[in-house]
Amino acid sequence: MGQIETLYNDMLRRLIRKKTFQNLLHKKRYLVTVDGTQKYVMDECWDERYLRRKIRGKDGEYQYYAYVLETVLLFTNGMVLPLMSVFLENSAELEKIENDEEWKQDCELKAFHRLAKRLKREFPKLPFTLLLDGLYANGPVMVCRKNKWKFMIVLKDGSLPSVWQEAKGLMRLDTEGEHRPSRLDFK
Repeated sequence: MGQIETLYNDMLRRLIRKKTFQNLLHKKRYLVTVDGTQKYVMDECWDERYLRRKIRGKDGEYQYYAYVLETVLLFTNGMVLPLMSVFLENSAELEKIENDEEWKQDCELKAFHRLAKRLKREFPKLPFTLLLDGLYANGPVMVCRKNKWKFMIVLKDGSLPSVWQEAKGLMRLDTEGEHRPSRLDFK
């Protein structure tokens, strides 16, 4: 971890200890969005750690790109603060592989596991609710449960059809069409 990130995390911990964000939490939990984003693309490989993909229609030509998994704190007033980032990158030995069938590069799910370890190490007792997209509706859910983090997963229509079938079945059981809080929800 770099010096800037260390200083930034120290500042966040101080603000959290002072309860600066207390009135901006969702159900007394810190909302953390997790999403991957491509930062830039180039035709030549400047660094062996860049990810690569074939250019369609051009046999044997590749694009190289930087991709990062980012987390931000999201507060109820709409304010966001960067929390942590993990770059997806190839290891040095991967660049030596010429055969595309053998080529395996880093992915967002692998990066999520690295990010989760860092997040737990830096903020071990912070009550997080992770906001995730449908990509994370498998193994990462187990990481969230192990770390005692809650999570919300947003699914696009048509993705994970069996999950949608189950959700629609549950919605049919809800005759009111809304959730009514019980006394237990306010404890």
